[in-house]
Amino acid sequence: LPEALAIVDKMIEYEQNQADPTQWHQQILFVADDDDAAGAFCARNQSTGQLLPNLPQQHLCLPAGSAPPDLADLQAAMYQTLNVDGAWVLNYRGHGSIQYWGGDGLPLLSVAEGNNSLGAWVNDKPTIILSADCLDGHFAWPGVDSISETLLRLPHAGTAAHWSSTGLGLDQEHTILHNGFYAGLQQTDTMRIGDAILYAKSVYAQTQMHPSPLYSFTLQGDPALLLLWAVHESIFLPTIMK
Repeated sequence: LPEALAIVDKMIEYEQNQADPTQWHQQILFVADDDDAAGAFCARNQSTGQLLPNLPQQHLCLPAGSAPPDLADLQAAMYQTLNVDGAWVLNYRGHGSIQYWGGDGLPLLSVAEGNNSLGAWVNDKPTIILSADCLDGHFAWPGVDSISETLLRLPHAGTAAHWSSTGLGLDQEHTILHNGFYAGLQQTDTMRIGDAILYAKSVYAQTQMHPSPLYSFTLQGDPALLLLWAVHESIFLPTIMK
């Protein structure tokens, strides 16, 4: 019960923060793993960001062949934004697992016991996370708390909602879903996260891609959570007909 109450309090806090808007209530933080054969993660994030030209954005990209100092620099910049500046949405794109973003040897973020990197995330600005990766929403593994579960339970910080995959997927699949999410917010004047997700999945369903992400991408949070979209702008995605 205390965990549930803390989660509800964060959802209320997220909506109340938007009721008295400042610049960070429109800011989107894009974080990308280093590129490899699975995808050009930084470029994909930048492409999604181009759909939102009037919103302040920060793009953090782990360089190819990154070493521990590169990782430390990215983490410091990420927590600076989350703790001090604040972010309306955090988009992560890259490799993932149940308890890691990035590789388990050099994780961007970890909630694993003995390697937990969340101690630096302490603020009163809960965000929403959209993850374009694998498995970080996998909430059913016995005895293992996923990234999505852990961030949702994090008091005052972490997430008010987390949309991510419980399974495996491809970067091109994730791109359609993320672009569709923002299109739903803008083209339909949607104000609730659940409606934006349904719109994204309806866009995906019109493609010839494998249908598994329609089921594996799950929301942990309240689908009725309000997203007070302060700047409504027109973006256009190609219409895909079956």
